[in-house]
Amino acid sequence: MSINRKVQETGSSTYIVSLPKSWAEKIGLQKGDELSIIERSDGSLIVSPNLRVEDTREAVVDLTKIEDGDFATRIFLTKYLAGYPTIKFHSERPIRPSVRHALSEIVSMLLGPEIIDESPKKIEIKDLLSAGDLPVEKAIRRAYRVTSWMLDSAWDALEKVNKKMAAEIQKRDRSVNRLYFLVLRQLTMALRDPIQLKNLKIETYDLLNHRSVIKSIERIGDHVWRIADSIISFPDTPLPEKIVGKLIEYGKEVAQLLEEAMNSYFAKDIFLANNTIKQQGELKQKFKELDHEFFDLETVIAINFRIIADSIGRIADYSADISELAFNRTG
Repeated sequence: MSINRKVQETGSSTYIVSLPKSWAEKIGLQKGDELSIIERSDGSLIVSPNLRVEDTREAVVDLTKIEDGDFATRIFLTKYLAGYPTIKFHSERPIRPSVRHALSEIVSMLLGPEIIDESPKKIEIKDLLSAGDLPVEKAIRRAYRVTSWMLDSAWDALEKVNKKMAAEIQKRDRSVNRLYFLVLRQLTMALRDPIQLKNLKIETYDLLNHRSVIKSIERIGDHVWRIADSIISFPDTPLPEKIVGKLIEYGKEVAQLLEEAMNSYFAKDIFLANNTIKQQGELKQKFKELDHEFFDLETVIAINFRIIADSIGRIADYSADISELAFNRTG
């Protein structure tokens, strides 16, 4: 809805613009209520009621023709990321067990949504997490802390070939994924409704930056999962100490690189960001020198060493990407 209003002047310093009556009635605005006026960087203003307006939107999905659990999962994620507080699935026949199981699984992997009503022909899912309960930047910091713990623990697991610790690292990747989807949902809601920018404490120019940084963190978590998987896949024979030592050394360097990248992003520190990008190039060169040492190893050991080395390199790349975003935040 776009409505034009003429600016009126009263007294010597006050300008008045009337509010659309239909909008005031829609949100239940009364005489004496307060409004928040938010000035945006492009010079426009957002007028927002201070009273809390409940989002009552519902997404309704017909599962009658859907037999594939993955298909149902994709539909649910689309609605979840779009910000619908309630998603209702129904079917003219009993919902297939594979579809019901898939929806139950994806709900358990996310922050906020819960199945609140269920019958043979319907499933109702409601998001119980308020948008302001976990602001975007706080969620990003949390995702980074979990990923950082996974990365640090991976080198302890590699040094001792501790497969139980590696399995525990893999479990923590689920927490990173939950935060990833939550941030995507919040950013989509903020893009759809500018009022959410205030609730989520996001600057407009940071929508794309936050989207990119949480994606990089999520991908780093995936690569740490791969490192842990390689540790689990090693045979129960002694590993070459020299190569293990170098991988641990480079792994700790990339963990420091990631920490500096995240610090540069949050602080908008382009000097630290630039230094991190330079270090990434130096670290990548070390990997080229390491590759030839895998040639004479037993095949399964060589393959897993290469996977670990490749993942360390990719984490370095994502760290550099995060540092580039620090530059974008100062533009």
